[in-house]
Amino acid sequence: MNDALEREKEIVRQKNEQLDIQAGDWVSGASQGFNNWLDDTKDISEQIR
Repeated sequence: MNDALEREKEIVRQKNEQLDIQAGDWVSGASQGFNNWLDDTKDISEQIR
């Protein structure tokens, strides 16, 4: 019984670790996308002047 519980705990721990990594990647991607949009907006506004 204890072995099964320990295996289940390890599975949950690994899944949570994967979710943390994916969340970090998502935040990084969103931040890069926002910065790209901001740069594009600045470029367009300079071209219009």
